[in-house]
Amino acid sequence: MQWELHLNGTASCMQCGTLCVNEKFDNMGGENFTHSFQSMSVLCQTQTYTRTKRFKKYLARACMRQSNNSVPDQTWKYLLDRRPYKGPRHILRVLKAAGRSLRKKCYDCLPMLVHHLCDIDVPVLSDVEVSSAMDLFKTIDAAFPKNGGFMSYAYALEFILCKLNRQDLLPFLSRIQCTKRRAHYHRLLSEVFKGESVGEIRRASGLPLSGSGSKAATVVSGTTAALAQTLLPRGSIDPQSLVALVQYISD
Repeated sequence: MQWELHLNGTASCMQCGTLCVNEKFDNMGGENFTHSFQSMSVLCQTQTYTRTKRFKKYLARACMRQSNNSVPDQTWKYLLDRRPYKGPRHILRVLKAAGRSLRKKCYDCLPMLVHHLCDIDVPVLSDVEVSSAMDLFKTIDAAFPKNGGFMSYAYALEFILCKLNRQDLLPFLSRIQCTKRRAHYHRLLSEVFKGESVGEIRRASGLPLSGSGSKAATVVSGTTAALAQTLLPRGSIDPQSLVALVQYISD
């Protein structure tokens, strides 16, 4: 029986994969090892990456459906030491000014940071709106090849919020600043949802911020509830546009 010895004081069977512990390693042939089950020896399989899971994370953080532990203590301390803050743009400027001294700036957690550090009511989405947003993203995901390049998740979130008529959340997001990328993504997504009205998406710095903010409505409008009926079939994007997008990102 062959055992592969590891530097952490364990060994794994090369035939069945069983992981065992032996502190002495007197016999390098492996006769001292036994096939006893140990709960700490079970190797956990890594979670499969999907576009839907990643977008769901972006959406959850835009709605503050997250733990405070998602922001490291070092980031909290950096921000708390530089209070007070006027709004989300102020927090973003302070985070960007940190440079390499702050490893994790957590731009995607901006709504939660504003909620705790500013005297502003941060708007949220209802459960029905969250479900509608996921349905809209599935339409976008289906229009792109599974093994090819994809677009910016941040802009996809911004586009979907505009389709839900929830532009009040946009000032609390860290969004793409490049006008060329924004125009390119907007053109592609307009092809996916061709014939449907899309709320106005301005430049990232062009949206004013009200002092009190707003809260999500408890009753969803008929337009939001009908979004599930507007989904388009797979392959809605022009193939030439997809090639142009991949080339643009690679450049």
